[in-house]
Amino acid sequence: MISNSDMIGLLVTDYRLQLLGVLLLLCVFSDVHDALAQDNGPNTPPPYIILRAEENYEYLRNGSPFKRDIFDPIKFISLNRESSAFLTFGGELRPRFRFVDNENWGTRSSGLYSQRISLHGALTLGPRVRFFSEFYHGLLSIKAKGFTEDDNLDVHQGFIESQFPLKNESSLRIRIGRQELSYGSARLVGIREGPNMRRSFDAARIVYRDKKVSLEGFLGSEVVIGFEAFDNKRNEDMIFWGFFTQVNEGVLPGLGASQFYFFTFDVQNVFYQEGQGEETRYTLGFRRFGKIGASFQFNSELMVQFGTFGSNEIFAAALQTDFYYGFYEMNLKPVIGLKVDYISGDREMGDGKLNTFNPFFANPTYFGLITQIAPINLFDIHPSLKLEISDNVELVMDWDIYWRANESDGVYAPPRFLTREGQESQSRFIGHQIGTVITYQMGRHITWSTEMSYFVPGSFVGETGPDENIFYLASTLSFKF
Repeated sequence: MISNSDMIGLLVTDYRLQLLGVLLLLCVFSDVHDALAQDNGPNTPPPYIILRAEENYEYLRNGSPFKRDIFDPIKFISLNRESSAFLTFGGELRPRFRFVDNENWGTRSSGLYSQRISLHGALTLGPRVRFFSEFYHGLLSIKAKGFTEDDNLDVHQGFIESQFPLKNESSLRIRIGRQELSYGSARLVGIREGPNMRRSFDAARIVYRDKKVSLEGFLGSEVVIGFEAFDNKRNEDMIFWGFFTQVNEGVLPGLGASQFYFFTFDVQNVFYQEGQGEETRYTLGFRRFGKIGASFQFNSELMVQFGTFGSNEIFAAALQTDFYYGFYEMNLKPVIGLKVDYISGDREMGDGKLNTFNPFFANPTYFGLITQIAPINLFDIHPSLKLEISDNVELVMDWDIYWRANESDGVYAPPRFLTREGQESQSRFIGHQIGTVITYQMGRHITWSTEMSYFVPGSFVGETGPDENIFYLASTLSFKF
């Protein structure tokens, strides 16, 4: 006879039962799809955003000014007569099927199912106090546990926030607890959206905002993901702190908005091709982004790093740019894009200096879900084309060409795993990767995307180990509420 605890364990660990549950839910979704898909239009409620803790449903206090959403009743649950205290609930179900052929340029192939389930709630007590909590479950359909993929159940976020209105529509906000951090274009600090388990920090933040500028300071440590229930904990060997400023468009001369930041990363043990040891690294960054007219978008970011790695002095840099031009009057509304990145690597082994750039907590899917290349020791040119097939279907095609920035350093995979050492080849050419992503937005709540990547290795990969072409295919469904 199966006990209650055994039954709970079976439901948590047997992915086949969970897959059956997902399929049943999809059947339910298909029944309500017509209702959900009708929420497109000018009177649609605000879309769900990537940082769910930042969503605001106070517009429901006196009845929604938008078309009624099926989940409105759980977005604003009044707790007093004035409706100054209220509850908000939400979540996501995200199943994914993926196939990889010749993983890591070898001969290993695998087909996997993964899923992410998240539930969150917020308690707002008047204009100044808010509590937010979010629970995550992640699963990978193989016996071996996957880093950032498997976690039976844990607290992904849990913080208290106080807000103090100031003069001239400015405000001061203090947030303490487990929370997500994302700055700029996530080239240095992002939430790790690609895998099942997103990144969070145990941190304290203070944020000032007005019409012209926002200023923020923070101190915290990354949360280390455990595989079992409620075993996630902060990395006690790491301290991450810094300051971030955004100056809105029109305040400084020139077009666009500007961001300035200073980050300090102090960790007991980091590994590069140069070696392994304690690192204290400082980053000064500047980003400029915006639009020129209705068609042209730009986004450029310069980062300079210095500090110490063991007995080595650090000096590293990265320059990353994005440009997009849209032909919005044409059929399919094509948008042509170009990214160019230079990210430094180590110039010479054993010279007492480390030039390898550390991307800290960058989004691992910056170059796609295939996550074969990390933004370390890299020069790449990345053209793309986006087409709007219909009002709710988008197609993106891209081609990324990779070279090593410095011949002495190797090639890394996210987050900072050395996959090929550099001294075994003088070639810089890593290879090129072509890809397509098609996204179908089925109303406000359901998104279905399919991504394909094909990586053809270059001479450096061929001279340092196996060099099979990689094929990656993933199909992801996301249901948010």
